Amino acid sequence: MGRRKSISDHEISLIKAMIRREIKNAKIQFYFNRPDRPVNNGRISQIKSGVYSNSREVEPSSDAELDAFMADFEGKSSLFSASVPRSTLAFDAHDPTSSSLLRSFFTRNSSGQLVCLCGESDQHECKESFGFKYSDKWLKAIAGLANNKGGYIFFGVKEEINSENGGKSYHAIGLKSAEFFNADPSQFAQQIGGTFDPTPSYGTATLEIEALRIGVVYVYPHQSKPVVASRQSGTIRESDIYFRYFGETRTIKSSDLRAILDEREVESRRKIIPMLDKVLSLGAENTAIADLRSGTLDTGATQIEISPDLVEKIKFIKEGSFEEKLGAPALRIVGEATITNNSLEGKQKGFINPNGIISDFINQIKPHFAKDYIKTIVENCNGAWMPIFYFARQAGLNNQELVDLIRQADASNKRKALYIGRVRGDDAAYYNAIGAANDYLCKLETGYIPEHHNTSEAITAARAIKGLSEIGMIPKDALFRLLGEVYKTLGPDMGSGRSELRRAVARVDEILFKFEARDLQQ
Repeated sequence: MGRRKSISDHEISLIKAMIRREIKNAKIQFYFNRPDRPVNNGRISQIKSGVYSNSREVEPSSDAELDAFMADFEGKSSLFSASVPRSTLAFDAHDPTSSSLLRSFFTRNSSGQLVCLCGESDQHECKESFGFKYSDKWLKAIAGLANNKGGYIFFGVKEEINSENGGKSYHAIGLKSAEFFNADPSQFAQQIGGTFDPTPSYGTATLEIEALRIGVVYVYPHQSKPVVASRQSGTIRESDIYFRYFGETRTIKSSDLRAILDEREVESRRKIIPMLDKVLSLGAENTAIADLRSGTLDTGATQIEISPDLVEKIKFIKEGSFEEKLGAPALRIVGEATITNNSLEGKQKGFINPNGIISDFINQIKPHFAKDYIKTIVENCNGAWMPIFYFARQAGLNNQELVDLIRQADASNKRKALYIGRVRGDDAAYYNAIGAANDYLCKLETGYIPEHHNTSEAITAARAIKGLSEIGMIPKDALFRLLGEVYKTLGPDMGSGRSELRRAVARVDEILFKFEARDLQQ
């Protein structure tokens, strides 16, 4: 038996009449989308070409019939407007929070009351109110939907029971408080991401119906179920797993949890097959396996240990993107990991990024593969202000050899010229200190290291260091401690202080580690 069609002959005739008028598919969808049956662009194209069910035999509606249908529809839907002000990700072509789709969830009943058609199901939940203070009430719903098929939560919809027959209806009453509509996206992110692991993906929207405003959250089915509570939050207990059943959200049944785990195992096997094909094509001798749980890179004969913080960065890159400049590798493998076998132990480093280079300079780390630091600086770090001279000295390079290495880098000629100019002395990180930075510098040059207590004072310290003409009376170890304190105060993202700290580091690098340019070839 063939699959039962979801679009009626009457609807097909109306759609064909709209096509005859050359109405765009996207607008046709607006008239026929329903909560239980979205009509996508492809279905309309199938009707147009006559390949959908019996659409070839169905005659288009007359112009009068189409005019009456469109006038009736627009008269009903003129009550509605929808906005989608914020979301956690870019939605695909079938946007679950599109205005046309959200409109289709609501209609007026025979008594003239505005009601939510879908009510409560395993993909829909209605709540009368919203608040961050008692967020556990809606956080459970988000986790439950993420662990099932995904779906909607409507805030400002009240469940009412008919006293005569016991039936339920869901009346749109709107949210009395503006807390949902005025909330910053970070508030949702903190509540949801701070309570569950992995974090559910969701989108929020506002639906306006006459004077009523309804808050909408759409939750995507998670790709790495189960979503588990990672902390106590109200009535949510750590390690709780919620699941959306028909009409309710509750802790998951063992049978449903087993189904999720079985599905995950099948998916894991499906994903690993391409990886095995890749190993076979490369050959075992050219392959290593990264174990992101133990933090090791295993070649079969040796293991390279990767530090925990770098493992987290690799996991992040595996899931998304972490780039300092478009098109550049997010992290570069450069030496320094622990190589272990029956007869050898040594220290090497796994991965390096721009912040790691700054940190290693401040802590005066002596890497085994210092040339790779220089290549990373030239190829991946925005701007010229990085400590290339220190790593050149660690690599045993004179100025000419440093220039030759820069020329070998996989970078644009402009970037190479920028760093070669620094080696030749065409440009320096020195910058005249003024104002508060000059006051700080005057104290610094006497050997006194002023304290700083906040980001603004840390930036002032960095600006003062840029103004150093020589180390003078400043103890070298004290200067590096100061750089370390500035780095710690600004944090890994550094924000507005990024360029100030980098130039300060580059200035200290120039003063302490740069050779004279006389050994350079013209």
